[in-house]
Amino acid sequence: MIIERTVKQQIKKALDLGQLVIVIYGPRQSGKTTLIKSITDEMSVQPFSRNGDDLFTQKEFSTWELSALKSIIGDNKLIVIDEAQRIANIGIILKLLVDNLSVTIIASGSSSFDLANKINEPLTGRSQVFQLTSKEEKENYLYNLLNNYLYKDILNFENIKKPKVVVDLLSLLALQIGKEVSVAELAQNLAISQKTVEIYLGLLEKMFVIFNLRGFSRNLRKEIYKTSKYYFLDVGLRNALIRNFNPLDIRQDKGELFENWFIVERMKFLNNNNHRANLYFWRTYDQQEIDLIEEKEGVITGFECKWSKNKVKIPQEFLDTYKNAKYQIINQENYLDFIT
Repeated sequence: MIIERTVKQQIKKALDLGQLVIVIYGPRQSGKTTLIKSITDEMSVQPFSRNGDDLFTQKEFSTWELSALKSIIGDNKLIVIDEAQRIANIGIILKLLVDNLSVTIIASGSSSFDLANKINEPLTGRSQVFQLTSKEEKENYLYNLLNNYLYKDILNFENIKKPKVVVDLLSLLALQIGKEVSVAELAQNLAISQKTVEIYLGLLEKMFVIFNLRGFSRNLRKEIYKTSKYYFLDVGLRNALIRNFNPLDIRQDKGELFENWFIVERMKFLNNNNHRANLYFWRTYDQQEIDLIEEKEGVITGFECKWSKNKVKIPQEFLDTYKNAKYQIINQENYLDFIT
């Protein structure tokens, strides 16, 4: 199952304007071609497509003669040129096409600097630009965020004098997502007081770095409700803290990552749709548990997140205790049903 890039909808809106050049920058392997294909596949008119890496294409578009360009593209009104920076004088050629033939063009390039130099001046006022990023660029951004901006934010927030301790605290939390957190244990590992740990945890929540879920309890004495689980609002930052950007299929923590990600996306979904809900986790002293409890308008729903497709044992005691409660198992096949 594929989640659409946000930029896809922005590009589709730009296409509705007609008669302009849509420029998509991004490194090789950042998904430019796949993105463009997914957009054009949904259109009633299929595009005239060329790739600037192809020597025939470079020769084909070596002319500035309008009649020759018209004979190349024919009656097509949507033109796609991938790796457009490879074509000499591409900016002027695109301008001629847009200004004289009433076409819409999608031009992509893996070298934003080269392509920008060739099209910026000729296409002033005639283009919209979109930027994709590579895996390496995303990782560098997250390391930057961790090492620079996060430190600066911590330093500027409530006169924290030892930001490294706060980052060390984050690193410990990064290894405990999906698990109950002991403030006493955190304090011992960091050699600071429990009170200071509590202050730092509150600070990180105010900074929208982490959030906590409290235990849910209404009836059973053996329900755990005085502890918290902490999750990251950005799992990318969490991965930067533990220096692990490996693909999910080879990671030992993919279940915890999926759980963290789903809970965040469910929170966004509820907020974006103005659904007011209280969120908890549920666990008993005899180890029955549910990852997320949602209490909304008197209805209780339990969500159990499982990356693997193995059978999940439903905690019958939860359903027996909360008679009208609902229960959903969230996996790779159905998660979109609950966040979109």
